[in-house]
Parts: sequence; structure tokens; C-alpha cells
Amino acid sequence: MRREYAKAAGWIALGLLALTGVVYAVRGAADLWLWLPLGVGAVLAALWLAEFRGEALDVVRSRRARQGGQSVIYSLAVVAIVVLLQGLAVNSGLSLDLTKNKTFTLSDETVKVVKALDQKVDFMAFYGNENREAFEDLLKRVKELNPSKVDYEFVNLNRNPLLAQEYGVRALGTTVLVAGDKKETLTGAGEEDVLNALVKVSNGETKQIYVLAGHQEHSVDDAQPQGLSGLQAGLEAASFGVHTLNLATADKGEVPEDAAAVVISGPRTDFLPPELDALTRYLGRGGRVFAALDPRVPVPGLKAWLAKAGVRIDPDIVIDLNPFNQLFGGSPVAPIIQSFDPGHAITKDLAEQKGQAIFPTTATISTTKLPLGATVTVLARTLPTAFGWTGSGNNAPARPGPNDKRGPLDLMVALDEPVSDFGGDPAAPAGKTARLVVLGTSVLMDNQAEGAFNNQDLVVNSLRWLADEEQRISLAPKPADNEPILLDLGRQHLIWWSIVLLALGALGAGVAVAATRRRTV
Repeated sequence: MRREYAKAAGWIALGLLALTGVVYAVRGAADLWLWLPLGVGAVLAALWLAEFRGEALDVVRSRRARQGGQSVIYSLAVVAIVVLLQGLAVNSGLSLDLTKNKTFTLSDETVKVVKALDQKVDFMAFYGNENREAFEDLLKRVKELNPSKVDYEFVNLNRNPLLAQEYGVRALGTTVLVAGDKKETLTGAGEEDVLNALVKVSNGETKQIYVLAGHQEHSVDDAQPQGLSGLQAGLEAASFGVHTLNLATADKGEVPEDAAAVVISGPRTDFLPPELDALTRYLGRGGRVFAALDPRVPVPGLKAWLAKAGVRIDPDIVIDLNPFNQLFGGSPVAPIIQSFDPGHAITKDLAEQKGQAIFPTTATISTTKLPLGATVTVLARTLPTAFGWTGSGNNAPARPGPNDKRGPLDLMVALDEPVSDFGGDPAAPAGKTARLVVLGTSVLMDNQAEGAFNNQDLVVNSLRWLADEEQRISLAPKPADNEPILLDLGRQHLIWWSIVLLALGALGAGVAVAATRRRTV
């Protein structure tokens, strides 16, 4: 009778120990509800062992037990190695990002901005416990880039109301950046939010970009597909000021003195001679121009002005029937470009990181006889399968005509010229050159295309080069494409119970098989 009680105690002990594991997995708390079944189970297991110690010793000494023991030892060794490697990775800060868009790898632009910080930046994050983990991981990775210049602290809004009041914080999820006497507040928790705030507090000067108007160009005030509101947001995030400029009504008809660059964005009517003279005088004092013209638009005066600078917009439309375009969302008249100059500051990162851009309805670019001392770099080229269609009509041909240029075709160029080629204003800073970036499409920069591939990177980095900010040329953070699964407590419990029941089912099946084999022996 005593052995029957001991056997029952053993089964109860097994159930209580399993229940202990379930309770801890579900509740995650080491309290009475954990220690009570664990203690009772341990006592009952001791009673079973006291009655069946002989059988237990026989089992331990059996050949099957030795083989099982070896398996257990090997399994424990594997677990120990995994734990050791995990510990080394955690302590050394090593990590491996296997996400498609490298979501957990800081972008090249963030790395450059953080490493270039010349003063201490403190993050004060007013967060609760529930949404803190992901943002804290981001700040940790930012701090690791420049530990002496970056620090962060998480502040409890309810426990520090006076500090929150001092910085004007009224809600959880608000972060304040402090750098010297500068302060910036952000409510987002993404890398791009942090990057934009860092740029604002670390930049000593906001350079001004002027987008020309008065010739039916794309407008920065237009949020429609043909507008430039998206580009304006990208430039402002890159710490540029963006303004509209009409040379016909501007003060004295001149480009403002604080213009870091002037943008010509797809004019539909031609420039007047006084306006072109104003642009020439601007380049003569070391000015910078970004010119995006569309194919076959009759602006002969502007095209002649560009030809004097050394670049010509050809009277064609680029066609590329390569299936690669359709595969990645392009079309025969909107080729996907992946050939960028690896030596120029604008496109170096695009070439190294195999970036891509789409050039919708674009003309080819040719260089004319360059002025004395000028240098030109072809920034982007098509695939060899492209050709420059010079025919008429609205239907793209299936093959090039006898007068059509064959690929690879030049689509975008950068020119660096002495100011003397444009009259040479005596007031121009010593050693400063005039710079131009020219391409044969303006659609690349409007709202319907600027967010595609690396289009915005290409335009923003062109303006950074024009504005003498080569050190800030980089690729912006990629948007995260992962959608995490968020489970409430009930669903978490359901998953844990499912796993536990599957494990217990497998254990029960094993016991049943062992019992069946014992009866047949």
C-alpha cells in the first residue's frame, strides 16, 4: 500500500513541477503561486525517491540511461556554448541585423552627423515603461557612435513635473535634445526623427535654397503630384531653408546674397534675358544652380544659357525596353538607373551602396565645349539597352531609329567652373567656384517620384554639394518595412499554454510508447 501511495506521489510531483513551469512562464513572478507548487512537488518527489530509490538506481545504471545521459550532456554543452556566445555578444555590443531594409542598422547619414558632433548633446526622454524599449535601443546605438558627445536619460514625467515644466513637456513620448544653448523637441521615436533633431541642434548655420518661379515651374507650395512639397520637407529636414524666388519681381532683379543654391524645376516658358543675366552674375560671384529641364520643352533661351556653361539638353526622350525596368516598377520611358559615378561626392555613396533612382520622361545630356578651367562629371547613366528617341508621336518605339543615340546614355552632370567664366565678380570669395548640376527631367523631384528609390537622396545630396556641404552627403534612413506582431496579455497566455500543452503531449506520448514497449518485452 505504501508503494502505491509513493507512486501516486511521484505522478502528483511531476504534475506540480510542470504546473510550476507554466505558472512562471505565464505570470513571470516568483511569488507564493510559484513557490507553493514547487515546494509541494519537491516534497512529493522526495517521498517517491525514498520508496523507489532501488529502481531509480537501476535505471540510472542501465545502458539506456547511460546513452540518455550522454545525450543530456551533449545538449547541455550546446546550451552552454549558446549562452556563452550570447553573453560575449551582449557584453561586447555586437549585433547582427538580418532585416530586409537593415531596420536596426543606423543609416550612413546618421553615422556621419553623430560622429561630426562638436559639442555635447543630451537626450532627455520623457517616457513610460511600456513604449521605452525600442527607443532606448535606438539611443544606445546613437551613443555608441560618439560616447563622449552623446548622452541620454529617461525621465519619469510624473515624478519630475518641475523638470518637465522647465522644458515645456506635457505628454509622454516627448524627447528634448539639449546642445549648449540650443534645444529641440521631438515627439517621434524613429531614426529619422532623431537625425533631424540632431541636425538642427548641431548646425550653426541654416543655408538658404531658392526655387525659381514665374515660368510655370513646379512649386514648393503645391502638395499635388506635380508639386515640390515633398522635396521642400526633405530639404528642411536636412536643415535647409527653402524659399520661392521670382527674378522678374525680385529686389533689384538679383539672386539674394544669402542664396546657397538656386533651383530651376521644369519651366514651361522661357526665361527673359534680364533673368538669365541675373543668373550669370550670381554664378560670377560663386553661385550654384540646380537645373532640371524636361524633354522637348521650348525654352531656347535657357538652353542656350546652359550651353554657354558647357552642357546641352538633347532633343530626345530616353527609351529603355530592358525587362529590369518593369521588374522594379519602371517603364520604357521611366528607366531605373543604377550606374552612378563612384568618384564624385554627390553619387559616391549611391555607387558604393548600389542605390537606384528612377528618371521619368528624361532627355539625355551632352557636354559642349567647356569653358577654360571647367570640369564636368557624368553623375548618372542608363543601361546599354537604352536609346535616345528623336522621333515624334506618343507611342514609344520598340527599337532605335538610325539617328537615335545608343546607350549607355548620360542623364545627369555636375560642372565646377571658375567664376571668371561668368564675368568674375571682384567681390566673390577667393578660391570659390561656380557650380551647376543639370539633368533632363524635373519629374524626378516632384511629389510623385521624389520618394521613389533614392531620388530624394540624389536631389538633396546635389544641393548639399552645391552648398559646400560635402561632409553631410549621405543616404537618408530607409523606412522600416517590418510590422511587429503586438499581442495582448490574453493572447500571450494562449500561446504559452499551447506550447506547454504541446510539450506535455509529447512527454505523454513518450511515456505511453515506453510503457507499451515494456509490456511487450
